[in-house]
Amino acid sequence: MGMFSHLVTMCVGVYGGAFLAQNYEIGKVPSISELLQQLEKYAENYKKDR
Repeated sequence: MGMFSHLVTMCVGVYGGAFLAQNYEIGKVPSISELLQQLEKYAENYKKDR
């Protein structure tokens, strides 16, 4: 049952994403390297002083 539920969830996600991409203007998703850079900046801004 677990494998089937994961497959159904993935199919719903793909279908929903395709629907949204066709009907709404969605911005581009940043690349992994850009996301990592943003995460590093965020972590540096909120880092506790020791």
